[in-house]
Amino acid sequence: MNPSLALLALIFLSACGLPSQSLRSSGGIWGEHRGHENKLNYSAHYIKGGDIAIQLSLNEVKRIYIVISPYEGLREIDGRGHSLNNEEIALLKSTLAKIKKNNPEGPTRNALLMMTEYISEVPTGHKMHRETYSIEKTLKHKGIQCLNKGENYQAHWSLTSSQRRTHKVDDKACLGRCGRGCDSSPSNWTRDCLNLDACKIASQHSNPSLCGDEWLRSADDWAMGKMLGCQI
Repeated sequence: MNPSLALLALIFLSACGLPSQSLRSSGGIWGEHRGHENKLNYSAHYIKGGDIAIQLSLNEVKRIYIVISPYEGLREIDGRGHSLNNEEIALLKSTLAKIKKNNPEGPTRNALLMMTEYISEVPTGHKMHRETYSIEKTLKHKGIQCLNKGENYQAHWSLTSSQRRTHKVDDKACLGRCGRGCDSSPSNWTRDCLNLDACKIASQHSNPSLCGDEWLRSADDWAMGKMLGCQI
C-alpha cells in the first residue's frame, strides 16, 4: 500500500474506532426486522482479508451483498439485478434505529448502518447490478469532492436531458448531505450526494428510477467521504 493510502487507512480506522491489530476480534451482527408485509434479514461480519461483508435480504428473495474494507473503503455492491419498491425502502429506513439500539458502536455496526442507509436511498424501480470500487479508482478520477457549508455549488443530473441548478449548502435543507434530511448518518457532504438530492427533487413528479446513475455515483461518497475529510 502506498503512503497516501496508508494514511487514509489510519484515518478510516480511527473514525471507525477499530484498533488496527484486532480486525477479527469484533463479533458479527445478525438481525431481523418486520414491516406490515415485508421482512428484512441483515448481517455484517468480517471475512478473509479483514473486509466486512454485509447482506440485506428482503423476504428471502431480494438479496443485496456489500463488501467494504476498513482500510480502503467500499469494494463491491451486488444487488443481483433487483429493484426496490416504496414499502421495501421504508422498511430499510425503519431498520436503522433497531440496528443502532441493539448493537454497540463499532466498525461492523457503522458499516452496516452506512450501507443500509445508502441502499435505502436507491430510486424506486432502479435495478441494482454488481458494481466494484477501489480507493485508487476514486482518487484517480476525483470521484469524491467535499462541500463546504455556506457556499453555493452547481448540481448536475440527467433525467431525459442534462440539467443543472445552483444550490446553497446549509443546514436548512441539507442538500449535499449523504443521507436523508438533516439527521441521518453518515454526515458526509459531497458533490455526488448534492447531484443525487437535486435529481430526486426534479424527478419527484416523474420517474424516480431516472436518478439511478446519480445514486450509483454517490456510493463511494457514502463509504469513503469521511476518510477524505468530507464530514462537516
